Amino acid sequence: MKKAEAIVQLLYYTEENDLVVNCPQLGIIGVSEDLPEIKNLSKEVVLSVFEGKLNQRISRFKSKTEFIENLFLNEYWEIIGDDFKIKPLDYFIEKYSYLENTLAIENIKIIKYKFEYSTETIEQLENLFKEVNRMIREE
Repeated sequence: MKKAEAIVQLLYYTEENDLVVNCPQLGIIGVSEDLPEIKNLSKEVVLSVFEGKLNQRISRFKSKTEFIENLFLNEYWEIIGDDFKIKPLDYFIEKYSYLENTLAIENIKIIKYKFEYSTETIEQLENLFKEVNRMIREE
């Protein structure tokens, strides 16, 4: 199987004392718990909050596989041959109008990274995708 080359765009900004993390491509949209005195947000802090949101969202399902299957069912992800793609952030900005309002906020930041980047979260998602893809092929 080819490595996925989908780019994930992680959109984040501050709202009062909250760090807001949006990543609709993974079905993760929400506000973090209060983080006191947020000033200059580092990439590490944002990824840490994102990973927390990811684990929180996964825990709502019976298994990690079910979580990934849900992403396909809701058309966040699409399989193309041996590869897959994630719908671009623009699609979700049109679909969820409040994200467009968010983009006008001055302190908004967007992190873009590809699935082959070596972070634990991305490796975890790659493995989950491979597992689901294998299940689909076996059916």
